[in-house]
Amino acid sequence: MVDYILIPRRSVEETLGLVGVEPTKARGLIWDEANYFARDACRILEGYGLQEQRPEKVHLEGHLYTRLPHVGAVAASFESKEHAEAAARDISDYWLVRDIELSLPVPRTAIAQNVEIDLARVEWPEGSGVEHAHSQGLRGQGVLVGVLDTGCDADHVEHLGLVRVFRYVPLSLQGFRDVRGFDPHGHGTHVCGILAGQHVGVAPEVNLWVASIIESETMRTSLRRVLVGLD
Repeated sequence: MVDYILIPRRSVEETLGLVGVEPTKARGLIWDEANYFARDACRILEGYGLQEQRPEKVHLEGHLYTRLPHVGAVAASFESKEHAEAAARDISDYWLVRDIELSLPVPRTAIAQNVEIDLARVEWPEGSGVEHAHSQGLRGQGVLVGVLDTGCDADHVEHLGLVRVFRYVPLSLQGFRDVRGFDPHGHGTHVCGILAGQHVGVAPEVNLWVASIIESETMRTSLRRVLVGLD
């Protein structure tokens, strides 16, 4: 099995005829077209024996492809390099880019210490400007923030009771799905807390969308997996 990413030679705006369209309206049109984006390329992939992988399809076997309309790409698994190149000749509007494995440095674990904090008295340093922004009512309302990390523990005190849109994207992409937020490592929860925690968050009222894309034990991921999480 060889993994590739098909990237359009033209921009998403060109492909969907959105050049010159006001950005807010363009985003809405891209969303409306999401299920139909790259349909010609996907039809050709199916002709080469690939099946479409979607979140609800968790037991597919064989060669798969995944539409990534919001980043303007298609992730695909082929039998071999020759299989991929044969399909690419019929999909001339796309570049064929080989997937690469990525990883973070394995973190060093410090000696754990329990520290009691009075959450009712947590304050940011004055020089940070955070408390001043909050006093002016600037708390991230109406802003969407996406986090690609190890996950986000929905039961952590900083996130408990808040809406955290969460998707788990496994390394194989088999069965990527929306589930209750979890984090087997803690790094993603830490990042999400700084961003939007209800007690210590810089912007506690942002809409936080999280994708778990990094294996906690090995820190492994891949370019294809990052793109699926971003999409």
